[in-house]
Amino acid sequence: MKQENDGLFVFIKQIIQKNGWIEISAHGSSMYPLIQEESICRFHPMQKENISRGDIILFHSTSGDLIAHRLYAVIHQHHECLYLCKGDTNLGADEPIQAKQILGVLYSIRKSKKDIFMTDLLVSLWTKAILSLPFISKAINRYVSRKKPIPAERPPYDWDT
Repeated sequence: MKQENDGLFVFIKQIIQKNGWIEISAHGSSMYPLIQEESICRFHPMQKENISRGDIILFHSTSGDLIAHRLYAVIHQHHECLYLCKGDTNLGADEPIQAKQILGVLYSIRKSKKDIFMTDLLVSLWTKAILSLPFISKAINRYVSRKKPIPAERPPYDWDT
């Protein structure tokens, strides 16, 4: 699967570089409540010198998944920069990623026909809170876990047929 997605990641990065942005529909709950299912996320090209703790970056994992998570730290190890990211509702960090895995940085989110920019005051306050108060992630994780629908039970086997 990973090798099949490599071409997709190159294509996404090329679109971001050529157009200056790309819009992608969100799936999953790892960045809830800021990014919700089917929110439209606009990513811009990332300049390594301008990225900072708290930015939400779009990257591909080594397993071939496309992920948008918050940057928590930049680690300098063996003459290489590694980026440590985590979803706001996740309890643990993702595996460290290299700069070549980063495709872009989140610029805005469209929810219910309204654009929310990463520079908005409420977004900035949320970013500071989520980075400083780890218990928020735990609370949201519990909420999201309870909110997920429970799979329906399988109907009993009909012995009469």
